[in-house]
Amino acid sequence: MILNDLPILVDRLPHLDNLVTTLKAAGATQNTLIEGVAGSAKGFVLSRLFQRLQKPLLILTYQQEQAQKLWEDVVRYGVSSELVSVLPAGQSLFLEGDITDFRVIGERMNALHLLAQDAPCIVIGTLEAVLQRTSPPQDLLPYRFTLTAGDPLELEKVVRRLVNMGYEPANTVSRPGEFSRRGGILDVYPSTAEAPVRIELFGDDIESIRPFDISTQRSTGRHAFVEIAPAREVRLTTEKVERAVNALKATFAQRKEELANGENRKEAREAIERLTDRIEADIVRLEQLSYFNGLEQYLPYLVPQPTCALDYLPKESVIIWDEPCQVKEHWERIVTDSHSLRERHWQRGETLDLTPITCDYDATLPQINAFPNVLVSLLGRTPPEIKVRTTLSYHAATLNSY
Repeated sequence: MILNDLPILVDRLPHLDNLVTTLKAAGATQNTLIEGVAGSAKGFVLSRLFQRLQKPLLILTYQQEQAQKLWEDVVRYGVSSELVSVLPAGQSLFLEGDITDFRVIGERMNALHLLAQDAPCIVIGTLEAVLQRTSPPQDLLPYRFTLTAGDPLELEKVVRRLVNMGYEPANTVSRPGEFSRRGGILDVYPSTAEAPVRIELFGDDIESIRPFDISTQRSTGRHAFVEIAPAREVRLTTEKVERAVNALKATFAQRKEELANGENRKEAREAIERLTDRIEADIVRLEQLSYFNGLEQYLPYLVPQPTCALDYLPKESVIIWDEPCQVKEHWERIVTDSHSLRERHWQRGETLDLTPITCDYDATLPQINAFPNVLVSLLGRTPPEIKVRTTLSYHAATLNSY
């Protein structure tokens, strides 16, 4: 028996058929605890559950490393890697300043797009990654487009489109989110791709689409098409920027007044200078509709309505908790640490406010409880806010290797 066939053995577990029937029912919201499952057995059970449900699964786990391990396990047990994605948390949750990890943005864009397809898939992430604020689906999904070899292409129109999606021009592309144009050649590094592509035109038609190596600039194959997703999780529009700039100026004025009233005049003056240098420069860039490193810090101003990955979930989705109490404990630790760090930056004038870049957990509970939840826990521990109706008890042990 090959490894891909092993998950079929999960069907022998007592009461699993009842769980599948319950989760397949339209409008199901019943929460179920599966206790006694640990290690790779989780991927073993979850891969079979996915194969039988054929629904979108959002798996909440307690560490980024565990998310990657679950990805490896479910793929090893026969789920196509094209249907599984890890949703990472952005660095803006933990670090202030001009920091933008474009690879992380690409991974997040890919996971959010996969979730929104209303088709069977698995997306795995920590609670801070899932609750990280982003733009609503209608602000991002319609702007993903495909270029196909042999099709006509209006180069100027595509370049403008890339700029509006957050891509930055460069002499030579070196990271996701960049593009370069030289005559009838357009190099693009799609935010969700492993490598950049070189699009060569013959007249007004796409002659070839070739991935290439950044260091050697040599082509490494040929693609029939390439999908290009937005390079940022927020799109700048005149309306958004005007609203954000007005709010930023009001908050900035208030914060300067608070700092000026501080007891230590020297520290207050230095904090005001640091804050002024940063905020005034960022406001100018926003007014020019320019994308810049650190833009994600202003997402609450640009998108005032809290939005996260839960808003991308199709209505027939199932939420899986991998060790739910550890998920909750990890989340509480992250919230405490990030707030403490942000407060130190705030006092020094290195950030404008204390607004978190995540949605509030308690506020999102109604969304979470609107879906059926399956809680997988070795010891059967669950957070009190997720009410369990049915418990399935199994025993899984790890075999020693010889």
